[in-house]
Amino acid sequence: MADYRIFVEKKPEFRVEAESLRGELNENLQLNLKTLRLLNVYDLFGFTPELLEKTRSSVFGEIVTDSVTDSIDLSGKFTGGYEFELEILVYSAWKGVKVANIPVSVSYPPDRVSHFKPLRDFARISILNTILVAICFFWRWPASFFRKLTWTNVKSFIDRNIIHSPESNARIASSVMLGCFMGILPIWGYQMVCAFALAHLLKLNKVIVLVASNISLPPLIPFIIFGSYWLGCTVLGQPMIFSMDNFSLEVAGTVLLQYILGAVLLAALVSAVSWLITFTVLVACGRHNN
Repeated sequence: MADYRIFVEKKPEFRVEAESLRGELNENLQLNLKTLRLLNVYDLFGFTPELLEKTRSSVFGEIVTDSVTDSIDLSGKFTGGYEFELEILVYSAWKGVKVANIPVSVSYPPDRVSHFKPLRDFARISILNTILVAICFFWRWPASFFRKLTWTNVKSFIDRNIIHSPESNARIASSVMLGCFMGILPIWGYQMVCAFALAHLLKLNKVIVLVASNISLPPLIPFIIFGSYWLGCTVLGQPMIFSMDNFSLEVAGTVLLQYILGAVLLAALVSAVSWLITFTVLVACGRHNN
């Protein structure tokens, strides 16, 4: 005798209940579920193989309408193990599904053997997390930004923060300048936070500063990094290093110094030009200088 777990699911042409529930969820919770699966899971204890096969399609399922299996594929786009939980939570949040923490009590038998492999599964979870962050950074955030970048939103932003703003032309131009400077400054991950804090201290328009700091959008990052490195090498009179031959910590330190110096200089140059352009456009458009 042994213990078994079986999964019972209606065959595709008989999934009437699942389709009905999917329609109700989409209508009542404003979801957009494409498919929904209903499964009955049975844990069988003390069964012989003969008894299992005899009851499989006569007790637990029907041979015509049901699919009875010993395992089920619940893998996601990238995963099929313990990391599936992370993937489904992230994709649910991306789809706008409300994710809530609900405490539950779990009781494990003393002789239970864990199937979690610390090294393998932790590595897979870490790799998945890196992939999801990369997708978010290089695709979802830029896509969301450009999706919201409609002419209506642009006009509303200009009308609220520029045309009818009580601030002077010089202060608005200074807000753009600070945002551009902080967006290029090599403090990746902290640019917007520092920009907001400085805007508060300098009493500049925080919204304009944050918008201007998005000059470092992912599509522009390679150009910003290359421009910073090139400018740093030019100012120091040193050659640009692209080869990994004879690469060492000393070479890495030199490259880092060239990049940081160039990034600060590029940030100062771009911010100064942005101030001049913004101020000139505001004056040319006849905006009243409060």
